[in-house]
Formats: sequence, structure tokens, C-alpha cells
Amino acid sequence: MSKSVKAIAALCVTAMLFSTNVQAVQSSEDVQNQINSQQAELNDLKKEKDQLLGQIDQYADEIADTMATIDANNKKMDQIQTDIDKAIADIETAEKDEKEAREKYYERLRLMYKNNNNMIIEILFSSSSLGDLLEKVKVIQKIGQSTEGILEQLKDKQANTKQRQDELVLENEKLEDTKKQNETYLSEVQAKMDKANGLSKQLQEKEGQKAKEIESSKATLDDIKKKEAEAKLQDFENSESPQGGNTVSEGGAGVLTPGPSPTIEQPNLVESGVTSRGTNDVSYSRKYTMISTAYTAGNPGVGSRTASGLPVSRNPGGYSTVAVDPSVIPLGTKLYISGYGYAIAADTGSAIKSKKIDVYFNTLKECYSWGVRYVEVYVLE
Repeated sequence: MSKSVKAIAALCVTAMLFSTNVQAVQSSEDVQNQINSQQAELNDLKKEKDQLLGQIDQYADEIADTMATIDANNKKMDQIQTDIDKAIADIETAEKDEKEAREKYYERLRLMYKNNNNMIIEILFSSSSLGDLLEKVKVIQKIGQSTEGILEQLKDKQANTKQRQDELVLENEKLEDTKKQNETYLSEVQAKMDKANGLSKQLQEKEGQKAKEIESSKATLDDIKKKEAEAKLQDFENSESPQGGNTVSEGGAGVLTPGPSPTIEQPNLVESGVTSRGTNDVSYSRKYTMISTAYTAGNPGVGSRTASGLPVSRNPGGYSTVAVDPSVIPLGTKLYISGYGYAIAADTGSAIKSKKIDVYFNTLKECYSWGVRYVEVYVLE
């Protein structure tokens, strides 16, 4: 009976742990889906904002063109007003000249009429001949005609100036109408631009808020993955260590599920004392089966230098940094780690005790991909 109860209890614990792992995975997927959705929304906001900024640039160009047109019209209106003022002055001068000429003409006629009889007698007696008389009469007629011609010229000049003034006034009125239309259009474009600027500001605020949501979701995802990794590590610590090789128990508590390993070309490792059969053989003095975790300089409390003072490094083609328990593997020891490559024991950690090893990666993503796994650690000579 006691054995049955223990078996049932073990099955319950296993089921609970398995359920917890599934829920954690689902939670990670949910958060990742949420991040993807938020990123898509952020991309849409950026695209919409870029379109608005394009419209704002177009409105700015239209405003600049309209302002240039208004400025040109204002200059034309100023010139027309100058011409109108000149035409008015010319009209006033012409009217004054006509008035003076007319007064002189009338005065001359009055004198001619008053002295007409005396003039005729004087002309008759002063003429030396009939031809001389006719010549003097013609001169008098020409003087009268010349005066009338001057008056007609002054009238024509005044009429032409007045006509030019009317034309300038009409042209000025047309430019005034064009100016009003341009100012109305300018107000409409400015209103559109102000509205677009307001929408752009709102989109920018939404974009910032969405970016904060994404950062928060990423932090949540990192926390979930960290807890998952810690849970896996705890499961391994509570389970029995496998004997030899990198055997992994399956099902229930203590399940080790490593992420996909990077492609590492493993050398031909030859135990010390064994005759080498090739030029590419690598000799090792000892081999350990260890639990491996991963860390990066982006982790809280992790600096860019190791406990031995060397800079942390991940070099798949050379030696990378790993943290060890110095009582098991002395610092400075060269290693080869299955699935990881060549490494040098250059760092330590408070949680790295006994047969645990912490391998270094450049990014947090690589650390999550590595996960928690059993590895073969070869101490090279």
C-alpha cells in the first residue's frame, strides 16, 4: 500500500512539473506573439507617420510657392500703384497746362476781337502791296490755328493719361482679387499642414508608447525565459547525474532540453598516453561530464572582464571565455567543450560550483538558444 501511494505521488509530481513546463512554454509563446503583434503595430504607425511627413513636406512646398506668388503680386501691385500715382500726376499737369493754354487762347481772342478794327486798318495801311496784305492775314490765321492745335494736343494727352489710369486701376483690381484667392488658398493649406502636424505628433506619441510596450514585453519574456532556465537547472540539480557520456533522462522531472547547438567541427580528441594516429589529433588529459549554462556581458552584474582580468570573448574559431570552479578546473586551463568549441577557463561565478560550467556568448539570444545542457569537457594538454 505504501509503495502504491509513493508511486501515485511520484506520478503527480511528474505531471505537475510537466504541466508547469508546458505552461511556461505557452507563456513564452504568448508573450512572443504579443511582441510580434506590437512590433507590427509599431511598423504601421511608423509607415503612417512617414506618409504624414511626406504630406507635410508637400504642404510646405505649396505654402512656399503661394508665398512667392503673393510676394510677386504685391510687387506688381506696388509698381501699378506707382504708375497710377504718376498717371494721376500727369493728368493734373495736363489739366493745368490745358487750363493755362485755354486762358491764353481766350485772352488772345478777346484782344483780337477788341482790336479787330484797328488791326484791320493797321494791316491795310501797313501793307506795301496786296500780296503783303494776304501774307499778314495768313499769319494771323496760322496763329489762331496753332493755338487750337495746342489745345487739342493737351486734350488728347489728358484723355490718353486718363485711359492709362483706368487700365492700371483695372489691372490692380485683378491683382487684388488674385491676392485674396492666394491668401485664401494659403490659409487652407496652412490649416491642412497644422492638422497633419497634429496627427504626426499624436502618431509619434503612440509610437513612443508602443515602443515602451514592446520593451516591457521583451523584459517580461526575458524574465520568463530566465525562470524557465532556472527551473530546468533546478530540475537537473534535483535529479541524479547521468553516468558517463552525455546521457539525458527523458520524461518527467529532470528533463534536459538543450536548444539547437551551433555547428562546431569537433577535433579528433585523443586521451593522453594513447598513440596519435593523425596530424589533427588533439590530446587531452582528463574528461568531465558537466552541466552547462550560458551567460553574456548583457546580464545584470556581468562586466566586460573576467575574474582573471581578461576581456570576455566568444571566438568560435579560437578560444572563448568560460567560467569554472577553480577547485575542479584551474583558471588558465585550455579546454574543449562539446557543441561549443575551444575555450579557456578564465572566469568564475558564485553559482558555478563543482561540475558546472558557464560558457560565454555575445548575445542573450545565443544564451537562450544554448539553454541548460550536459556537455563533455576535455582538459587539453
